[in-house]
Amino acid sequence: MKKRTGFLLALIVTTLVCLTGTAQATSVDWTASGGASHFDTNTISFAGFFANSLDSVTDGVNRQGYWHNHNNATPITAMLDVRVNGAWQQIWSAVTTNSPYTLGNNVLPDLISNISFSGGVVDGLRLSASQNVNQTFHYQEGMVYNFSKNIAATPEPSTIVLLGSGLVGLIGYRMRKKV
Repeated sequence: MKKRTGFLLALIVTTLVCLTGTAQATSVDWTASGGASHFDTNTISFAGFFANSLDSVTDGVNRQGYWHNHNNATPITAMLDVRVNGAWQQIWSAVTTNSPYTLGNNVLPDLISNISFSGGVVDGLRLSASQNVNQTFHYQEGMVYNFSKNIAATPEPSTIVLLGSGLVGLIGYRMRKKV
């Protein structure tokens, strides 16, 4: 009796675990992928991987990568694009919030997190600014972009039917054996 109950419980738990979504994570190091430290626009390319979310940006060297406007006159917009399946998608943008606009408190790791985008093979990142202001971005070395692919569980109907009929069969067998 305990063996069969334990077996059924294990079967149910295994099924529930298999039906839940999973996530696969991949990180991209800006510098290791050829990215510059100070620039207005910079693009990096890397081996492709499946992703549909940018979870966070972390700073491996504690320099706090930021952007600002050197001419101090107007705010600028910083943009982050990803190349998915060969096409660029803008997934994030922000405007400098401080005045004068030369202060370095527009820190990327503080501002970028949990961004979803249409998934596919990601193989490039591009940081750019709305106007050329002579090295808008600073201290990007060591920045790590952490991506994930959240896989939604979509069990096939035939799998559910097969699982259900197996459970009904086990219950029927058990009831028959009791009689």
